[in-house]
Amino acid sequence: MASRCTLPYFCPRSSLPAGADLPSVAEILASKEVISDPRSTNKVVRVNDHFAVKYGRESARLREGENQLSVQQSSRVRVPTVYAIYHDEKTKLNFLVQDLRAIPEQGYYGGLWRQPILDPYLTAVTKPDDLPDSTIVAPKETEEEWVEALWKCYRQTIHYQVSEGRPFYSPHIRRQYHRAFSGHSPTFTHSDFNPSNVMVRDDDKSVLIIDWEYAGWYPTFWEYCTTMLFLSFEDDLCEWIPNIFDYHYTTEYGWMTHFRAAMSMHFRSL
Repeated sequence: MASRCTLPYFCPRSSLPAGADLPSVAEILASKEVISDPRSTNKVVRVNDHFAVKYGRESARLREGENQLSVQQSSRVRVPTVYAIYHDEKTKLNFLVQDLRAIPEQGYYGGLWRQPILDPYLTAVTKPDDLPDSTIVAPKETEEEWVEALWKCYRQTIHYQVSEGRPFYSPHIRRQYHRAFSGHSPTFTHSDFNPSNVMVRDDDKSVLIIDWEYAGWYPTFWEYCTTMLFLSFEDDLCEWIPNIFDYHYTTEYGWMTHFRAAMSMHFRSL
């Protein structure tokens, strides 16, 4: 185990990306490229092409940086390179400056290179020819369009369960979906993150994630919710999976559970 670093910590200049300097506090605070969930108590911002900086008032940020640096120095587990860990007395904020591994978003929701969405939750509804509804699986420019596609899937299935005597139910659900699924940027998503797609080598315990078929640019809540919906709750995976994600999308998970229940009543494969 590597020895504990001394704080503040700044990596040797030779370890910085070629031609780059560590961003100043002013540059960090001025960044408008927020890549964390807006509801999180700590913020992660992109600073130029090299750095992702997590900062906030919680001392946990310093501990996170120390732990990450220790893993970086003591193992072969892939973690973002830590360039700096420090507290700024003027702003009373703690900063963790690390290497930027997030893939820059492409400004739309859908498959890679603007191909159709392949996620089973949106391809389950088909036309009479058994092909996915193109209005549902086509790439979306906004999250509102994505939610409309989600609601359209729901609307096309509930006629199997809801009588014509309840005409206000579907519009009510539509409003709830738009309230719950709002404010999520497109994020590169595996979309089938379940234990069968995670391989661990016996010799060095390195991890390999396979089966990227459904991957695309989906709302930030999608990976968390679809992963949790996959669980059978027959083991303790439900206790571990939330630890992988920076934010627990509790409201979104609740409404995705509602969506899945309605869909699975007709599409038993979900």
